[in-house]
Amino acid sequence: MLQNSNLKPETSTYKLESVKLETIKIKCTQMSCEGCKNSITSSIHKINGIKKLDINLKTKIIKVTFDDSRTNEQEILNAIYEAGYEAELLE
Repeated sequence: MLQNSNLKPETSTYKLESVKLETIKIKCTQMSCEGCKNSITSSIHKINGIKKLDINLKTKIIKVTFDDSRTNEQEILNAIYEAGYEAELLE
């Protein structure tokens, strides 16, 4: 058995980055069915930094929570446009 009292276990230091999450609401009046919802969901989930997505077909409101260091409102709106729908950011 090999023993070396001079060896010390390696230690690692992790720096925790603070993540700032932002939540926005988007109105999408053209959204009318599960197919619409699925298209928008698929398009938004391609964006890095999306943490939570809730789409309500009844109210036509899309609620997105995202890491604002990885994406932004415009990129999310662009994803909805690319899915074929118009969208309006709500205050």
